[in-house]
Amino acid sequence: MASAQKMSRERILEGAVAILDSGQCADLTVDALARSLRMSKSTLYKYFDSKEDVIVSMVRVPASTPRPRCAPPRAMPIRPAS
Repeated sequence: MASAQKMSRERILEGAVAILDSGQCADLTVDALARSLRMSKSTLYKYFDSKEDVIVSMVRVPASTPRPRCAPPRAMPIRPAS
């Protein structure tokens, strides 16, 4: 995927998250998303086939993002009872 296309998809996903954070799931419509991003619906449809495609991509992106591994816990030294 070209870098500009990837950036646009990420921008759309960030816009969808912002809408969901500010209200109900029903507030996420293609019209509302395009309006909030100041882009036409046809531009949005260039990157996603539907609102459902946006939602599925929102779930997939975080799941595919590499996460840092936690270091195993260090053993605490055992102190002899006094």
